Amino acid sequence: MLRFSAILVFLLCPFTLLAYHMSVSVEATKKASTFTHVQVSFEVVMEEATVSTITATGVEKVATVVRDPFEEKMGMSATEVIRGIWKNLMEMKPDYVKISSVTSFLSDHRFRISIRTSETWVIGEVLYTGPATPFTSTTGVSWRKFSGTRGRRHFYQSVAGMILERVAIDRLVKRNFKSLLRLTFLPFLDEYPSFSNGGDYIAFISDRIGGNRNVHVISLKEGRIMNFPVYGSSEYFPRFSPDDSKILFQGTMYGEWDVFVMPFSREYASSIRLITSKLPNAYTPSWYDNRRILVAVDEGKGSDVYLVDTLTRVSTNLTNTPDIYEMYPYRIPNTPSIIYVKLKADGTYGIFKHTLEGSSTVFQDEVYNEFDPVISHDGHYLVFSSNDDTMYRIWVKDLLTGEATCVSADLPYDCYYPSISPDGALIIFAAYYPDGEPDLWVAKNPFFEEW
Repeated sequence: MLRFSAILVFLLCPFTLLAYHMSVSVEATKKASTFTHVQVSFEVVMEEATVSTITATGVEKVATVVRDPFEEKMGMSATEVIRGIWKNLMEMKPDYVKISSVTSFLSDHRFRISIRTSETWVIGEVLYTGPATPFTSTTGVSWRKFSGTRGRRHFYQSVAGMILERVAIDRLVKRNFKSLLRLTFLPFLDEYPSFSNGGDYIAFISDRIGGNRNVHVISLKEGRIMNFPVYGSSEYFPRFSPDDSKILFQGTMYGEWDVFVMPFSREYASSIRLITSKLPNAYTPSWYDNRRILVAVDEGKGSDVYLVDTLTRVSTNLTNTPDIYEMYPYRIPNTPSIIYVKLKADGTYGIFKHTLEGSSTVFQDEVYNEFDPVISHDGHYLVFSSNDDTMYRIWVKDLLTGEATCVSADLPYDCYYPSISPDGALIIFAAYYPDGEPDLWVAKNPFFEEW
């Protein structure tokens, strides 16, 4: 139970019915006259309760204390929630975001967190109405039930994260960051990012709705995140087709690893097509062209890289070495060749090149494991993950000069699954925290000449 003195210490307001407000202003352009204002309103209301006691002499004494219905019903004080949100905002906000707070008086008894813009539409709102229906939401976001430590973290981090993701997308579009930018902030799993070929979208996998891995897409033009749930399945490796009309992904819809294609549209659910129905477990897919895809196929004691026609489902084994593990295939742009990851005899992995005619050569093979290779659209840059110092990091290599550098060195986390923007300027990847779910980060390509 919250005591009135505790409220005074934190909110510095002498009312027993209290509201706490914060506002965030985000500069949208460099012109001082143009702003995108994001207002975050937190209303915490405490109610008075009368406590009666009987002394030994039979004299009744009446005292007034302040009750926190939110703490009583949900097991966590409203003040603690607000403190958590405030802490998250202050720690994670970009330098140019200004946060201010003010307290005021309210006469009702509820706990509300709402996020609104100057255009008066609601980004997100959570309203506490009682133990039977802890939250209602106007965002379409599936807010998890508020219970336990994990639930509490979800609650306030989700609210702060919604603001920060909107700001981060804006910064990414303007490329308004130094070398690294954290792109996702919700306390859920975000991984396997991939740029669209037109550069307007980023596909990734997240469990932010329903707790299951689903395809999500960030619209860089609109500054919003769209979701494409496939119920009863977990998805991995979303990849836009070369014309950006379809999304390829690995899923478990039928109980084993398969590869599927769906249209990039609102009517996606009725048009999901299974592509690898004639093959064993298939994984790590990518596009070869608008019609054909590359996949790794389980061969029992190893895996081979296959070329599969998405219309006829006719497949061709390209590497045909069933006792060796080969995976993560990716086409070298504008050539009839691919690269892939291969398990070598010494137990380490390297990146190899393979032509459709059947020849195979070393492409990138150092003394450490190398995974997740992708190549920029113009064939200029190779991006991959490597555990050069016991931690997996993201590397970019200039294929014209042979020079390579690590772009995630400043992050003390394992990093995987990179993708490079169509112009070669940006590298997106997933960072895996030791004490939390992974987030998406973006790095500037230091070899890109136009910085």
